[in-house]
Amino acid sequence: SPFETESAPAAVSVAELEEFVVPDETRTERHIEIIDLGSGNRVITAIELLSPANKVEPGRTMYKRKQTEYIQGSVNLVEIDLLQAGAFVLAVPEESWTRRWTRLHRTPTYKVCIRRAWHPIEAGGIAIGLRDQLPNIPIPLRPHEKEVVLQLQPLIDACYHDGRYASIDYRVPPDPPLAEDDAKWSDELLRTEGRR
Repeated sequence: SPFETESAPAAVSVAELEEFVVPDETRTERHIEIIDLGSGNRVITAIELLSPANKVEPGRTMYKRKQTEYIQGSVNLVEIDLLQAGAFVLAVPEESWTRRWTRLHRTPTYKVCIRRAWHPIEAGGIAIGLRDQLPNIPIPLRPHEKEVVLQLQPLIDACYHDGRYASIDYRVPPDPPLAEDDAKWSDELLRTEGRR
């Protein structure tokens, strides 16, 4: 063939590359859905552990849309907010939540909201202080079924143990800052543990 030639492979120089670590920019928002296999995998209950992305725009708008879809789709919704920063996003009016805990003279650091599909105009709330043991949370299923219990404290303890949280520099003040009495309690605890 006129296009075939015999030649020795030429040496080609290649530019030297500098290597960089590139953080993964895709974020996976995690949640748990309990489904009913007998009804074509219908979602019965959704459990949402809120992330920072759920509480700031544009993620907040997307989360509120998903929240509305669950409620309108008669899905039980359990929201666990263990974050101090960000906007209020629980599936109850913020004024109702604030008024309730103010009346009880409590300012919760963390919050849990439970919406049962068969009581669409009611919601349950659990207020958790910074110094409180994390509660066992009732997880609703179908109206005729006994609720299961999510033991939150052992779950978070395992995440802390297995994650990279032990390497956090606790000498740096938290952002957002803690309330004055909680900051004092935290400082004493960290000094006792040798972390400060």
